[in-house]
Amino acid sequence: MSSRIGTFYPLLKNYTDVNGYDNVIKTVQKADSNELDFFWTVDIETDAMNSSNGNPSVINSALSMITSKIGLRGESSIIGNQDPLRITEEWSVIDNTSKGRVGLSIDSCTIDEAEKRIEEKIKAIRTLWQGGSVVRKNGAEIDVELKTFPKPIQKELPLWISIKENNEVMYKMAGAMKANILVYCLEETLQGLAEKINTYRKAYGNQDHTQGIVSLILPAYLIAKEEKLKATKNAELITYLDYVKSFYKTVCNIDLEKEKKYLTYVNSLVGTKKSSSDFLKQISLIGVNEIVGILSPEVSPNKTLELLSFLKKK
Repeated sequence: MSSRIGTFYPLLKNYTDVNGYDNVIKTVQKADSNELDFFWTVDIETDAMNSSNGNPSVINSALSMITSKIGLRGESSIIGNQDPLRITEEWSVIDNTSKGRVGLSIDSCTIDEAEKRIEEKIKAIRTLWQGGSVVRKNGAEIDVELKTFPKPIQKELPLWISIKENNEVMYKMAGAMKANILVYCLEETLQGLAEKINTYRKAYGNQDHTQGIVSLILPAYLIAKEEKLKATKNAELITYLDYVKSFYKTVCNIDLEKEKKYLTYVNSLVGTKKSSSDFLKQISLIGVNEIVGILSPEVSPNKTLELLSFLKKK
C-alpha cells in the first residue's frame, strides 16, 4: 500500500519521569528497528493530561542520536509563542544530528494568534530554513538582518498544521499556506473526512494528492479475533481503550463512549490484521497519505507496533 505508517507518542507528565523517558527511548528504538516511517512526539497541555515537555525539540534532539532511519517529528502548542529564529535554529541542529529526518507541526487550535500571524510565522521559518534572513531590532533599537545556523540537511522543513476540530476553516487555512495537515479528530463517516480533505486539496491548489500530506491520527491495537469491545476481558486492551477515550475527550472534546465509537471498530485500527488492512484501504482511497497510530504510555507498545509494522509491509 502507498500509505506511510508511523506512530504518535504523547509526552505526559505522569509517564515521563526517569523510567518514563526510558519507555520513550525503548519505544522509538523498536519503531526504528521495525522500519516505521516516523515517530511523533507531542505535548498535551491540558489539566487532565499535563505535558512534561512543552518544547518537542528537546526530546527529539535525544532521539536523533539513538535512531537511524525513522522520521522524527514534533508538535507543540508552545511553538505558536516562540520566535521563528529559535524554532529554526533548534530544528536545524536536529536535522543535522538526524541526517535530515525532522518534521514539525504547529498546533493551530491553541495558538493565540490571528490567521495572518500564523502565516507570517510559517513564512519566516521557511525563509530562515532556506538560508534567508529576518529583520529584528538590536539593543539600540536598530533593525538588523539575522540568519540561523547551522545549515539544515533538508532543503525545506516539512511543516504540518495540527487540526483538532472538525472545522472546515482550518483545512482551508492549512491548504492556503501549503502546509501538511495532522488530523486528530474522528469524523462521523469516511465521507465526512473525504469532504474535508477535498476542501484542503482545493485550497492547496491541487487535487491529485501529489502535494500536501494528510496525516491521520488513529487508535491502533492488534487483537487476535473480532470481539465486542464492551465485553472484552483483555485487561491491556481495556486499559488502551480507556486511554484513547480520555485522549479524545481531552484533546478534541469528543466523547467516544457517548457517540458509541468507543464500543465499536468505527474509524480506528483497533482490530485484526484483516479488518485493519481493509480500513487502511478505505482511508487511502479518500486521500489520506499517512497513518499515525496512537501509542498509550499506560500499556506495552508491542500490540500497536506489531499492527503498524504489519500494515507497513502490506
